[in-house]
Amino acid sequence: MDELSRRLAENLRRLREERALTQQDAARAADLPRATWATLETGAANPTLAVLVKCARALGVSLETLVAEPAAPCRLRGPEELPRRTGRGAEARGLLAERVEGLRIERIELRPRGRLQALARARGAREFVTCESGRLEVALQDARWTLEAGQVLAVTGGERMSYRNAGRAPCVAYSVIAG
Repeated sequence: MDELSRRLAENLRRLREERALTQQDAARAADLPRATWATLETGAANPTLAVLVKCARALGVSLETLVAEPAAPCRLRGPEELPRRTGRGAEARGLLAERVEGLRIERIELRPRGRLQALARARGAREFVTCESGRLEVALQDARWTLEAGQVLAVTGGERMSYRNAGRAPCVAYSVIAG
């Protein structure tokens, strides 16, 4: 069995089991004979693109997911593997160890008077900014909000924002962008 067939077989079986489906249930959802599904899960099949599309739709995943290297159930990542960006007296570190479509999370540290440009948001995306400690000023066009520890600002739209430490002590904040 070649590597691609092995990955396809493992992914089909794992995705089916995660959805608590029998081979018969999955085959029915894909409009395929159960025997075809079973053969796909052994890695012995050489499916057409049409069969792969049916399988992906039945499981609610992309074709890429069907043939991707299966993700390890757990993986520890060091800080050097996470996205990081800096501003004037500021650092933001991504907190997602893997790409999650439509979701970004950052931990933002600002020294006194530190500044950082916010990540760009897609039109219609939502951003939630919370201040964990210190005082955070958020500027959006001509408006400004000052967040104290525990407060959350919810923003919709694609306009650029910036963050500034509005206090005399270090400030820690989190940004979550969804959409």
